[in-house]
Order: sequence, then C-alpha cells, then structure tokens
Amino acid sequence: MIDPKIRPDYHVGKGEGSVTSSSGGSTHCLVFRPGAIAGFSLTAIPPPHDPQPRLLRVRSKLATAAG
Repeated sequence: MIDPKIRPDYHVGKGEGSVTSSSGGSTHCLVFRPGAIAGFSLTAIPPPHDPQPRLLRVRSKLATAAG
C-alpha cells in the first residue's frame, strides 16, 4: 500500500516510510527521476483494488528504460 501523501512532485526523504506490505512479504519501492522510464509492462501494473492481483515471476519485465 502506498501512503496517500505520495503524489506527483512529492519529495520522499531518505529513510521516510512510504510503502507498506499487507501480505507480510517484502516491499520494495523504486523511484526514478522524470523521463527515466520509457514505459511500464502492463502485466506489472495490477488493476486498482484487485483482491487477487496477478503474481509476477522473478526476473519478469517491469519497465523499459528511456534511451
């Protein structure tokens, strides 16, 4: 779950808690500067409020970096 205070242009400070896991697993949040990502894989973006989001295999494509 992403903290609702996290919006476009919000500055996340070093060590600031902004994401929590409701399933008891590990949580990782990657933050990129504007223009670093050319596009995200649609399979990596779960529909909002999906009770059973699709699992992704390790080493699955998440995004494409901008050249």
